[in-house]
Amino acid sequence: MKLKAKKTKNVTIKKTLLLNESSPFSVRESFNLLRTNIIYTSTDSKGAPVYGVASTVASSGKSTVMANLAVQLGSMSKKVLLIDADMRCPMQNKIFGYEKNHYGLSEFLSGVIKTKEEGIIKTDCEGLYIMPSGLIPPNPAELLMSNKFKELLDEIKQEYDYVLIDFPPIGVVSDSAAAVNYIDGYIFVARAYQSKIGDVKATIDRLEGIGGKIVGIVLNDVESKTGRYGRYRRYGGKYGKYGRYGQYGPYGRYGRYGRYGNNNNNYGTYRNHVENENQQ
Repeated sequence: MKLKAKKTKNVTIKKTLLLNESSPFSVRESFNLLRTNIIYTSTDSKGAPVYGVASTVASSGKSTVMANLAVQLGSMSKKVLLIDADMRCPMQNKIFGYEKNHYGLSEFLSGVIKTKEEGIIKTDCEGLYIMPSGLIPPNPAELLMSNKFKELLDEIKQEYDYVLIDFPPIGVVSDSAAAVNYIDGYIFVARAYQSKIGDVKATIDRLEGIGGKIVGIVLNDVESKTGRYGRYRRYGGKYGKYGRYGQYGPYGRYGRYGRYGNNNNNYGTYRNHVENENQQ
């Protein structure tokens, strides 16, 4: 089956889930701190570092985190490419306001379009470009494991300063893990009081077990007024401090896993993969 999609055009940002001048100071400072941590994270990459996002389930806020991190990196006069690799349930089109059926990653990897430039959108945010997910293909994981995806990353690493990839939840499908050999580091996003401790530990263990490197953990949706972390308090040491995340809650102090409980190898199946626009 041949995919059909519209060609991309420059888009104007719908600033609904993105940081702007009216965003609370604490929220903006939290992303400034996250950006600083990413800038000073060392990698062995030849060219731009490639960072992916990982989570256990949908609605963790991973897409919003990656979108705002991309905006913040671009504001430093850096050239940033954000790739929406969640080809099963893309969210970046809702965040940035472009049409869902724009040419993008799936069309390029499946050969529908011949050049990557046909599938890249220039946004009105400084330095920020987006490669949409494209139409839903029948084989997302296989496309991400392909040599063509590796060749794409090798090429764009020479053209951009940072490459960020929004993957689907690794606790739901294997797409994120399929590309592990091409990713310099993963930012793990968990939602407080929703992401189960055992599932978080099992997902991180699974990712690290196949060679994935976790460069930081974002604990999302912590009570911003009280600053309470509940069972997530003892993240402490290994992944560093990411500060507060405003209305989404503090990042807090993270560490190995704290009180995660037993390692649960049940990663679930891909079901009901519909993320709430206001949560993701």
